[in-house]
Amino acid sequence: MTKENKEVLVKRLKSFLWRLGAYVAVAVIGFLINNLELVNLPPTVVAVVALILGEITKYIKVNLPELRSKEQ
Repeated sequence: MTKENKEVLVKRLKSFLWRLGAYVAVAVIGFLINNLELVNLPPTVVAVVALILGEITKYIKVNLPELRSKEQ
């Protein structure tokens, strides 16, 4: 495996873990809400919200240096 391939693999794994973390966070929140019976969210809604949150976190991660420079 070349150095470039390793770099791409590491980059993709980090991206996957970032999105997985967001998905798990939303799934846990949905699970807790369903168990508390405050709001009955269907699993489909939880999955869609997790995917949306994954995209939002990706945008933040990609644009974080730019967002920080605008704050200063």
